Amino acid sequence: MKRTPESIAKQVATMKAKYGDNIPGTFKKGCKCISPTKFKKGDIPWNKDKEFKQREKHPNWKGGITPIEQSIRDMLENERWKRLVSARDGIICQECGYENPKNEVHHIERLADMIREFLYINKKLNPKNRKDKEKLLVLAKDYKPFWDVNNGVVLCKGCHDTKRDWMVRDSKGRFV
Repeated sequence: MKRTPESIAKQVATMKAKYGDNIPGTFKKGCKCISPTKFKKGDIPWNKDKEFKQREKHPNWKGGITPIEQSIRDMLENERWKRLVSARDGIICQECGYENPKNEVHHIERLADMIREFLYINKKLNPKNRKDKEKLLVLAKDYKPFWDVNNGVVLCKGCHDTKRDWMVRDSKGRFV
């Protein structure tokens, strides 16, 4: 819907009645800011020279509780794998032919099954232990089945949802 000059003029008049000449989103050269900041030039920020608390040192740290499955899905290698599959298949759904740049990349063999197999192969390492989990993530980078481009296909949202119907959801509604 195209706006008419009358509706624009009415909106400007309403804004001027409410804010005067200091209409939010407008800037006039040489005018002072409407709401000056509390931080003045030369002031020292409150966090200067304070240690940035990470991991165990941070008060909200809960012991690295991100599951290994989610950590593998969040790896840069997974993003690279998605880009490679998308480059091969383009933006066309390989099931129905729907062309959309927002089509999703789908594992033909379930990633959850491959992760279970990977954990079984490396059963000496406990994914609940932080140091073991870090070792598992390093090993996961080199685990070929995760990043095999032939195990991926581009699907539209509808086709991807039908492929995932048989999958089970956990208590938080995520696919397992």
